[in-house]
Amino acid sequence: MSSGLYVKPEVKLESGSVKRVLITPLDWGLGHATRCIPIIKSLLQRGCAVQIATSGRALALLKQEFPTLPFHELVSYEVHYPESFPLSWSLFFQIPKFRRRIKAEHEQVQRIIKENGIDVIISDNRYGCWSALVESVFITHQIHILLPQKLRWAGGLLNWFNRRAIKKFDRCWVPDTLSNRLTGKLSGANGLNVQYIGMLSRFQRGTSIEKKYDILVLLSGPEPQRSVMERAIMRQLKNYPGSVMMVRGLPGDPQVVLDLPANISCRNHLSTNELNAAIEASSLVIARSGYSTIMDLSRVGAKAILIPTTGQTEQEYLAEQLMERKIAYCTTLDNFDLRAVISMSEGYIGLAVNWNDLLLEEAINEIIK
Repeated sequence: MSSGLYVKPEVKLESGSVKRVLITPLDWGLGHATRCIPIIKSLLQRGCAVQIATSGRALALLKQEFPTLPFHELVSYEVHYPESFPLSWSLFFQIPKFRRRIKAEHEQVQRIIKENGIDVIISDNRYGCWSALVESVFITHQIHILLPQKLRWAGGLLNWFNRRAIKKFDRCWVPDTLSNRLTGKLSGANGLNVQYIGMLSRFQRGTSIEKKYDILVLLSGPEPQRSVMERAIMRQLKNYPGSVMMVRGLPGDPQVVLDLPANISCRNHLSTNELNAAIEASSLVIARSGYSTIMDLSRVGAKAILIPTTGQTEQEYLAEQLMERKIAYCTTLDNFDLRAVISMSEGYIGLAVNWNDLLLEEAINEIIK
């Protein structure tokens, strides 16, 4: 008699057959999509047949990066960041909507897997993108979700549900190193099948490039907070005499002409190679303290001023860690004064960490063997 336990069938491909891999990054800002780029490139170099399923600006960005790959559009989580209402409470009230989206994306992914003969699925923070039919990998740096003081009472239950959801996947990849975790208490294993795959970035650190910009501003994240940051920084940049490049984080949107001083250049979006070069050609970068942004800046060894999204506890925690280690100066948008923060940032060493690309290569080898 059957025990009632489902045993996943072992996938056996003939020698020389191509592994078909589905990549599903979350559309919650651009970071989940951008950090999947080195994974996609590594899979393609191994001869894997890669397909991508996501939504929104993440979909637009990856279509620009990989125009010849097959794409599928998934339901969007449609996260809303309030302009004044506390973010933590807003996200708390959106949980029922997120659960519906997770259920819907799971059904979509099951169809994609069956219709396209997928062998492996790699999901970056899309909780519904797993399947009992194939090897399923979940990427996150937030195994332990931090809550603000007023919601700490719900932390234990929320993190129990988070671990329970991650356990539906065969593996959990954390883009960090075990020996010197930049993510700190966010990424403790907590009983999960965790593999630390090293930091992920689409960028490469090149040779010394002549500095072209005094400041590079990188805007990112869901609306309306992306626009809130743009307006706040733009007000102060108009009185700044140095050379500035602003990248608005709007892939797929039509370029508009803004009324800006001659010393400020502005682009909606830059390709990976263009942005890599722009960061290397900038003396200072101003950006959010999202983990994917931190990894990208660390890859290039940039000096940065980071501004966590107010109420986004993960970004606030990462900012605190970087401040304590004298790596990057961090401040809030409410307290942002351009000349003051430039002066304060001079005592910080910049985002330069040791990389171990072999960890990712080993992890990928294990799932496609």
